[in-house]
Amino acid sequence: MSAALPQPMKWSSDRYLKLVEDGVFQDEPVELLFGDILKKMSPSGSAHVACILRLTRELTMNFPTRGVGIQCTVKLSDGSVVDPDAWVTKGPIDDYDTSGFEASDLDLVIEVADSSLKFDRGAKLSAYALAGIPEYWVINLIDRIIEVYSSPIGDNYGLKLIVLPTEGLRSPTLGALSIDTKKLFPKA
Repeated sequence: MSAALPQPMKWSSDRYLKLVEDGVFQDEPVELLFGDILKKMSPSGSAHVACILRLTRELTMNFPTRGVGIQCTVKLSDGSVVDPDAWVTKGPIDDYDTSGFEASDLDLVIEVADSSLKFDRGAKLSAYALAGIPEYWVINLIDRIIEVYSSPIGDNYGLKLIVLPTEGLRSPTLGALSIDTKKLFPKA
């Protein structure tokens, strides 16, 4: 008779959020992805912060009545709760209550990536696609490009656009959004 091996425990969003609420991870930046509690990667420096500040300005200018979340928690599914660098709600911010945001509330999610690039293109992309997020951007600070993903299909996106800092960005799904991308990247 063979002995059973221990199995990792998968966490539900509700159980995870209760731990967060109770302060269990007070000093640890964590996220829940596909039932696993993961320590978040630290941004690699001032370029990441500068990009998020510039992104905040551009999103709030483009969407003055919508909710623009900056590193705010979003429940993607029963096993995934994340804190993207930025997101935009589908409708006016006044249409939402304070019980938290879910994937169905969002039109756009954005990650600013340097040290997290592989993770943001892999597991995070899959989680956002599976949750039905219509549009996902990876602002790639390493290569100084913006990867725009749209049309989620299963755990991937059907369309991928590469936008250079010398090009303007017109969203494939958010007609009103137009950003001068060179304003997002810190000076080289």
